[in-house]
Amino acid sequence: MNNLLNYILVAFLVSHIAIAQQLGGTITDADSGIPLPGATVLVKGTTNGTTTDFDGLFQLDNVSSDAILVISYIGYETQEVAVNNNTNFTIALSTVADALEEIVVVGYGTQRKKEVTGAVSVLGAKAIEKLNPVRAEQALQGQIAGVNISSQSGSPGAGLNIRIRGITTNGNNAHWSFKLVRDLPLVGSWKLAPESGALGVGPGKDDVSWWSNTTGDVTTRTCLFDDKYIFNADGSFKNDVGTESWIETWQGATADGCAAPVFPHDGTATATYDYDKTTGTIKITGKGAYLGLPKAYNLGELAKPGDAPDNITYIAALSSDGSTLEIDIKVNDGNNAHWSFKFVKD
Repeated sequence: MNNLLNYILVAFLVSHIAIAQQLGGTITDADSGIPLPGATVLVKGTTNGTTTDFDGLFQLDNVSSDAILVISYIGYETQEVAVNNNTNFTIALSTVADALEEIVVVGYGTQRKKEVTGAVSVLGAKAIEKLNPVRAEQALQGQIAGVNISSQSGSPGAGLNIRIRGITTNGNNAHWSFKLVRDLPLVGSWKLAPESGALGVGPGKDDVSWWSNTTGDVTTRTCLFDDKYIFNADGSFKNDVGTESWIETWQGATADGCAAPVFPHDGTATATYDYDKTTGTIKITGKGAYLGLPKAYNLGELAKPGDAPDNITYIAALSSDGSTLEIDIKVNDGNNAHWSFKFVKD
């Protein structure tokens, strides 16, 4: 009798234990049946979740048999589905009804959104700001139905592949594919141009009337003209000054001349750069990183190495063939003093 009671008790307990399991399935558009890539599948009340791949497929591990799945996607109604011991799901999401008469720009003019026969997807500025992507294209991933973004390789700064799913007139699946290559005009190693006037200072941008280097300085200041300024594809920046650079009295030298580099302008700074072609500026971020001369910074000249700023912004002009880079930086508001530098690709 006791054994029978124990068996009944065990059977009762087992029937009420939710068993963790692996499950998967497909998320589609309810109207067209097209798979939805980037849809979010989350176990309600937990942080256990995933997103669908390009074919709308998903897989989740360690899901309780009595759990509830919450499926969401931009522009679609959020749906909750009970697991109920199922392991394979096909879930169709319905688009959100919107009564607003939005105007959209198309390739051949403008139309009311409700009159456009094709699908229209919008990713607003607020949404992009919330996502905070490293690159603007990455903001599209999982946010626009039928758009899949993938890196061309695992290398930093690699280009992106963009695929847009569509439907041909005969009903077969079709894809438009795009390959984006990042525009990196500064990438490479640069040096001061080995010529007179490659660096100088004066009362205005591009004005070196107060002082500029001579042709002879290219030889006598070899340690300066040999310094390298390296812009990497991953956005990092490095000063390669070697074992000698041009050192001045404000850095502790008894006289200006070639000597061992002085920290933090010795090339050890961990730095990044941001080139804005539209505004014509280069921002170098990293204490001790610089272009041209380490003493020149925005509206000032250093009196001691330890006062190096965390970042410096330069006015930049890149030649059309990308071989010459001219830099200016204003160091004094009162007399409008500017340092100017001309660099060439190494």
